[in-house]
Parts: sequence; structure tokens; C-alpha cells
Amino acid sequence: MLRSGKNVPDRLGALLHRLERPVGLDAQMQAAFADEVRAAGREALVRIAREGSLEMVRQLANLGLMEDKRFDAQIELLRQGNRMDCVAFLMERRHRSGAQADEAGGQDAPASLRSKFAL
Repeated sequence: MLRSGKNVPDRLGALLHRLERPVGLDAQMQAAFADEVRAAGREALVRIAREGSLEMVRQLANLGLMEDKRFDAQIELLRQGNRMDCVAFLMERRHRSGAQADEAGGQDAPASLRSKFAL
């Protein structure tokens, strides 16, 4: 019913809340719902910031909806809505994924703070 959009007055909200609690949804259906949320663009970002819970943000991030080009816009909207729990979660997630990427890339130890900010 959510895929067709018939008889659903708030389809985007229904998709977001269904993805928040994906009980009984297989991976293929979750991906299809995530694609539909992604297609909603900025409207979805605003709704997530306004109505989303930390669990919703966590589930959407796990589905790849908080990717690079959407990440900054979503963080800013969450910050404006004073949703610091969600902002902290996303920032920590990004920090961890960046640290894992550095380790996987075999890079040397990070530069000292003094050299990092030298003019």
C-alpha cells in the first residue's frame, strides 16, 4: 500500500515512520522505501528534522540516507530544530567511519594539532 501511495494521506510521513520501525520488512523493501524517501529531496530532510526521533535517524543512516551531499543539509536542519541528540549521533557516526577509512587506507598516524593548524 505504501509503494502505490493510494489512500495514504501523508505518504512521506508513513514511509519515514515505517522505516523507523522496520519490523517485518525485508532488505529489498527497506531499500525501495529508502529510495522513495531519497526522491522526496529536501522535503524529507525537513520532515526528519522536525518529526524524526533518534531511532529514525539511526535507521535512515543505516540505510544510507545520510550520505555526503545530504549529510550537511540534514545536520544543519537538525541543529536548527535543536535536535542535538540526532546531531551528536550523526557526527559520531561520521567520525567513526572516517577513522575506520583512515585505518583501512594504511595511512600514518594523524598529524599533530600544531602542524594541522599551522599557517
